[in-house]
Amino acid sequence: MKKNVLISVGLLISLSAFSQGFFRLDWHDEFDGKELDQKKWSVQLGTGESEGLTDWGNNEQQYYTNENYVVKDGMLIITAKKEQRGNKLYTSSRLLTRDKYQTTYGRIEARIRVNAVEGVWPAFWMMPQESFYGQWAASGEIDIFEGKGRLPYQYSGAIHYGGSWPRNTYSGTGELHIPNGGRLDDFHLYAIEWSPDKMSWYCDDVPLAEVKGWYSENGTTGAPFDRDFYILLNLAIGGNFDEGRMPPGDFISAEMRVDYVRVYKWDDYLSEKETVDHNVSVISPEITISQSEHEIVIHSPYTIRTASLYTMSGKLTTQTDRTNILNTSTLDRGHYILYVQDTNGSNTFKVVIM
Repeated sequence: MKKNVLISVGLLISLSAFSQGFFRLDWHDEFDGKELDQKKWSVQLGTGESEGLTDWGNNEQQYYTNENYVVKDGMLIITAKKEQRGNKLYTSSRLLTRDKYQTTYGRIEARIRVNAVEGVWPAFWMMPQESFYGQWAASGEIDIFEGKGRLPYQYSGAIHYGGSWPRNTYSGTGELHIPNGGRLDDFHLYAIEWSPDKMSWYCDDVPLAEVKGWYSENGTTGAPFDRDFYILLNLAIGGNFDEGRMPPGDFISAEMRVDYVRVYKWDDYLSEKETVDHNVSVISPEITISQSEHEIVIHSPYTIRTASLYTMSGKLTTQTDRTNILNTSTLDRGHYILYVQDTNGSNTFKVVIM
């Protein structure tokens, strides 16, 4: 069946195919610049002494520096290296949004790729902005994504709560297998949806696990996950998470690449309607689109990072990464929203397939 595509240009909206309806974009970093945005991120250094910890409390074997990360090609790249610093034989980097951005509830996601090497421990996680209910883990910890480099087809998540150590406890997801036979060393979208009574883990928008029921010795119902938490990204070496396993003797380096980090908040006023999103920092008018019989073709003088086509109810139908063609041959007639992002910004279009 031949389909005609009508295009309306210039609508900037917030639409997402998330489990509990529509979200608005509250905070994000697309890493499109040439250096780290210091208004969004800080860098932690050393082996944990600044936090009152030894080896970050987990017997980690890296020394965090200001020199093991770079922003380029539209990504944050953290590199763990075999090089001595202090009494450690490895270096890496650890970034966090503490005192710059924090949130309570919502969807927190990042698109990440990691070299699958034994002894490498990538993490995308959250910690409380304040120790309101007491020291770890009475005030909580949220682990969105933690990988073991030797197990490339899986990852795990967890929440930590209860009392201050050693009266702490946790609820974990167990082994979460990356959908469709995916691997850690491919890009995947790791996310958590955090509501007052439930944590849900997703990979590539596939629901994988959920946890209900937590407490803090010093709080009421909902504690400790009823307060603001900030975001961390780091690439550790060794540590307790994988029983102290270390990289092989010929290890030189491993990378953790982060395409973007985004935080969405539920909005009671959003339904199946186009809603202006004032949080996107750069609208890219250079992005245009045209049609052929079974395709939408995206045109931009910049590199296309991603193109996503949603139904008006927020269901993701088609997505491409770093290519400019979307196949529409299998889509039903109707109205759709196309969100396109290049290395200069983004633009959104209403598409009608007839």
